[in-house]
Amino acid sequence: MSNKGKKGEMIVSEIVSKMGRVDGSSVDFKRPSITNTADNGIDLWLTHNEDHLREMVEISQGCRSDFSDPKSYEGKKIDTRIDVKSYSGKINKPVAEKFVSDIAKSPLIEGHLLIGGQGLTKGAKDVLENATDNYPKKKIGYISSEGVERIKKAVDRQLNHQDDKKIGY
Repeated sequence: MSNKGKKGEMIVSEIVSKMGRVDGSSVDFKRPSITNTADNGIDLWLTHNEDHLREMVEISQGCRSDFSDPKSYEGKKIDTRIDVKSYSGKINKPVAEKFVSDIAKSPLIEGHLLIGGQGLTKGAKDVLENATDNYPKKKIGYISSEGVERIKKAVDRQLNHQDDKKIGY
């Protein structure tokens, strides 16, 4: 029996792990729980720079192709909650509402990313837009499965252009 949820979380974990291997990166993460257990919508807890979060969303949307050198980031370090949904279709309004309701359960976390699916239904888009109005101090974003692939390629390019020989790997 296939566990799509676990596969999706592992794919995102692998990409985040690679982000942490980039020279000068402040990216780190933890998994507060295992797949299919109560987790308050936190599949991954990412610690990184707010500029990095912005670039993740921009790359996922095709607005940029590569990450900046992490040493050039000027923003503050933040925590980001990642909720991975392994959907083959679009994320619908009830799923988006659940994601948004979990924001209040994590008051100290500034970033909130919903990841997965082939886009958002109109209802889901409206929910996320309202969430940014209702939580003005939070950074709320969505990354589709296609966007995850864009991020993966950007991270791989970044890793391929660094010299790992200097650290023995």
